[in-house]
Amino acid sequence: MPGRLRRVTGTARPRWFDLAASLVVLVVWVVPITEGAFNAAPGRHWPLPIRDFGSISCLFRHRPENLPYYRLQLRRDGGEWTALDERLFFPMEPFGHRSRFDRFMDRWGYKDLAARDDLVAWIAARDRELHPQGPPIAAIRFLAGNHPIRVGEPPPRGHWQKPALDPRAVVDSVHPVGQPGSRP
Repeated sequence: MPGRLRRVTGTARPRWFDLAASLVVLVVWVVPITEGAFNAAPGRHWPLPIRDFGSISCLFRHRPENLPYYRLQLRRDGGEWTALDERLFFPMEPFGHRSRFDRFMDRWGYKDLAARDDLVAWIAARDRELHPQGPPIAAIRFLAGNHPIRVGEPPPRGHWQKPALDPRAVVDSVHPVGQPGSRP
Protein backbone atom coordinates (compact mmCIF):
# COMPACT_ATOMS: atom_id res chain seq x y z
CA MET A 1 0.00 0.00 0.00
CA PRO A 2 2.81 2.47 0.62
CA GLY A 3 3.44 2.72 -3.12
CA ARG A 4 -0.11 3.86 -3.82
CA LEU A 5 -0.21 6.76 -1.41
CA ARG A 6 1.26 10.04 -2.51
CA ARG A 7 2.81 12.29 -0.04
CA VAL A 8 1.70 15.93 -0.29
CA THR A 9 4.51 18.31 0.30
CA GLY A 10 4.54 22.07 0.15
CA THR A 11 1.55 24.08 -0.96
CA ALA A 12 -1.43 22.43 -2.60
CA ARG A 13 -1.70 23.34 -6.27
CA PRO A 14 -4.77 22.89 -8.47
CA ARG A 15 -4.60 20.15 -11.06
CA TRP A 16 -4.50 21.06 -14.72
CA PHE A 17 -7.85 19.33 -15.28
CA ASP A 18 -9.49 21.49 -12.60
CA LEU A 19 -8.08 24.63 -14.17
CA ALA A 20 -9.28 23.58 -17.65
CA ALA A 21 -12.77 22.74 -16.37
CA SER A 22 -12.99 26.09 -14.59
CA LEU A 23 -11.89 27.91 -17.72
CA VAL A 24 -14.53 26.11 -19.80
CA VAL A 25 -17.28 27.02 -17.32
CA LEU A 26 -16.08 30.60 -17.27
CA VAL A 27 -16.00 30.96 -21.07
CA VAL A 28 -19.05 28.87 -21.94
CA TRP A 29 -21.36 29.86 -19.09
CA VAL A 30 -20.36 32.86 -16.97
CA VAL A 31 -19.22 35.22 -19.74
CA PRO A 32 -22.32 34.72 -21.98
CA ILE A 33 -24.68 34.99 -18.97
CA THR A 34 -23.02 38.20 -17.88
CA GLU A 35 -23.25 39.57 -21.41
CA GLY A 36 -26.89 38.51 -21.53
CA ALA A 37 -27.60 40.29 -18.25
CA PHE A 38 -26.58 43.56 -19.85
CA ASN A 39 -27.88 43.02 -23.40
CA ALA A 40 -31.03 40.88 -22.80
CA ALA A 41 -29.37 37.88 -24.47
CA PRO A 42 -25.89 36.64 -25.37
CA GLY A 43 -24.52 38.08 -28.60
CA ARG A 44 -24.85 36.46 -32.03
CA HIS A 45 -21.11 35.70 -32.08
CA TRP A 46 -21.68 32.84 -29.60
CA PRO A 47 -22.59 29.39 -30.96
CA LEU A 48 -26.30 28.54 -30.86
CA PRO A 49 -26.17 26.14 -27.86
CA ILE A 50 -24.40 28.76 -25.76
CA ARG A 51 -26.93 31.44 -26.84
CA ASP A 52 -29.74 29.06 -25.85
CA PHE A 53 -28.22 28.50 -22.41
CA GLY A 54 -27.87 32.24 -21.96
CA SER A 55 -31.37 32.98 -23.18
CA ILE A 56 -32.84 30.45 -20.79
CA SER A 57 -30.85 31.86 -17.89
CA CYS A 58 -32.04 35.37 -18.73
CA LEU A 59 -35.64 34.29 -19.29
CA PHE A 60 -37.36 36.42 -16.69
CA ARG A 61 -35.51 39.70 -16.84
CA HIS A 62 -38.61 41.83 -16.26
CA ARG A 63 -41.80 41.00 -14.45
CA PRO A 64 -45.03 41.23 -16.45
CA GLU A 65 -47.15 44.25 -15.63
CA ASN A 66 -50.41 42.78 -16.89
CA LEU A 67 -52.01 39.52 -17.90
CA PRO A 68 -53.64 39.53 -21.34
CA TYR A 69 -56.77 37.41 -21.72
CA TYR A 70 -59.42 36.81 -24.36
CA ARG A 71 -63.14 36.13 -24.27
CA LEU A 72 -65.55 35.02 -26.96
CA GLN A 73 -68.98 36.45 -27.59
CA LEU A 74 -71.44 35.11 -30.13
CA ARG A 75 -74.42 36.49 -31.96
CA ARG A 76 -77.09 34.20 -33.27
CA ASP A 77 -79.33 35.10 -36.20
CA GLY A 78 -81.36 38.09 -35.07
CA GLY A 79 -79.89 38.16 -31.57
CA GLU A 80 -77.62 40.20 -29.33
CA TRP A 81 -74.01 39.53 -28.40
CA THR A 82 -73.80 37.01 -25.54
CA ALA A 83 -70.86 35.37 -23.80
CA LEU A 84 -69.84 31.99 -25.16
CA ASP A 85 -69.61 29.31 -22.47
CA GLU A 86 -66.06 28.17 -23.14
CA ARG A 87 -66.51 25.07 -20.98
CA LEU A 88 -68.86 23.56 -23.58
CA PHE A 89 -66.38 23.95 -26.41
CA PHE A 90 -63.07 23.65 -24.57
CA PRO A 91 -63.69 21.30 -21.62
CA MET A 92 -60.10 20.12 -21.20
CA GLU A 93 -57.68 22.16 -19.15
CA PRO A 94 -54.36 20.51 -20.00
CA PHE A 95 -52.32 23.64 -19.34
CA GLY A 96 -52.74 24.16 -15.61
CA HIS A 97 -56.39 25.27 -15.47
CA ARG A 98 -56.12 27.09 -18.78
CA SER A 99 -58.26 25.77 -21.60
CA ARG A 100 -57.16 24.95 -25.11
CA PHE A 101 -58.70 28.27 -26.17
CA ASP A 102 -56.42 30.18 -23.79
CA ARG A 103 -53.40 28.28 -25.08
CA PHE A 104 -54.46 28.85 -28.70
CA MET A 105 -54.78 32.59 -28.15
CA ASP A 106 -51.47 32.81 -26.29
CA ARG A 107 -49.57 31.05 -29.06
CA TRP A 108 -51.23 31.85 -32.38
CA GLY A 109 -54.63 33.42 -32.16
CA TYR A 110 -53.63 36.83 -30.85
CA LYS A 111 -52.08 37.77 -34.19
CA ASP A 112 -53.46 35.48 -36.89
CA LEU A 113 -56.96 36.26 -38.21
CA ALA A 114 -56.93 33.18 -40.47
CA ALA A 115 -56.39 30.93 -37.43
CA ARG A 116 -59.30 32.66 -35.72
CA ASP A 117 -61.46 32.09 -38.82
CA ASP A 118 -60.75 28.36 -38.57
CA LEU A 119 -61.66 28.41 -34.88
CA VAL A 120 -64.92 30.25 -35.62
CA ALA A 121 -65.85 27.67 -38.28
CA TRP A 122 -65.17 24.85 -35.81
CA ILE A 123 -67.21 26.54 -33.03
CA ALA A 124 -70.15 27.09 -35.42
CA ALA A 125 -70.06 23.44 -36.54
CA ARG A 126 -69.74 22.19 -32.96
CA ASP A 127 -72.63 24.42 -31.89
CA ARG A 128 -74.83 22.83 -34.59
CA GLU A 129 -73.95 19.42 -33.11
CA LEU A 130 -74.74 20.54 -29.55
CA HIS A 131 -77.86 22.58 -30.38
CA PRO A 132 -79.32 21.32 -33.69
CA GLN A 133 -82.76 22.86 -33.04
CA GLY A 134 -81.53 26.32 -31.98
CA PRO A 135 -80.71 29.24 -34.25
CA PRO A 136 -77.23 29.05 -35.82
CA ILE A 137 -74.36 31.29 -34.84
CA ALA A 138 -74.13 34.29 -37.17
CA ALA A 139 -70.87 35.79 -35.88
CA ILE A 140 -68.30 35.49 -33.13
CA ARG A 141 -66.22 38.31 -31.76
CA PHE A 142 -63.01 38.17 -29.77
CA LEU A 143 -62.68 40.49 -26.79
CA ALA A 144 -59.21 41.33 -25.51
CA GLY A 145 -58.54 42.51 -21.99
CA ASN A 146 -55.60 43.13 -19.71
CA HIS A 147 -55.62 42.34 -16.02
CA PRO A 148 -53.02 44.43 -14.16
CA ILE A 149 -50.58 42.65 -11.88
CA ARG A 150 -50.01 44.90 -8.92
CA VAL A 151 -46.80 44.74 -6.91
CA GLY A 152 -47.39 43.99 -3.26
CA GLU A 153 -50.86 42.48 -3.71
CA PRO A 154 -51.11 38.88 -2.62
CA PRO A 155 -51.77 36.46 -5.48
CA PRO A 156 -55.31 35.12 -5.84
CA ARG A 157 -56.08 32.00 -3.85
CA GLY A 158 -56.74 28.66 -5.54
CA HIS A 159 -55.96 27.67 -9.09
CA TRP A 160 -55.65 30.09 -11.97
CA GLN A 161 -58.90 31.50 -13.28
CA LYS A 162 -59.50 33.86 -16.11
CA PRO A 163 -60.14 37.35 -14.68
CA ALA A 164 -63.63 38.81 -14.76
CA LEU A 165 -64.37 40.67 -17.96
CA ASP A 166 -63.06 44.18 -17.61
CA PRO A 167 -65.42 46.89 -18.91
CA ARG A 168 -62.39 48.35 -20.69
CA ALA A 169 -61.96 45.14 -22.74
CA VAL A 170 -61.94 45.95 -26.43
CA VAL A 171 -63.37 44.13 -29.41
CA ASP A 172 -60.26 42.70 -31.03
CA SER A 173 -61.91 41.14 -34.08
CA VAL A 174 -65.33 40.19 -35.47
CA HIS A 175 -65.78 37.01 -37.51
CA PRO A 176 -69.03 36.37 -39.38
CA VAL A 177 -69.44 32.61 -39.81
CA GLY A 178 -68.27 31.58 -43.28
CA GLN A 179 -66.52 34.91 -43.99
CA PRO A 180 -63.08 36.24 -43.13
CA GLY A 181 -62.84 38.15 -39.89
CA SER A 182 -61.66 41.72 -39.50
CA ARG A 183 -60.30 43.99 -36.84
CA PRO A 184 -62.25 47.16 -36.04
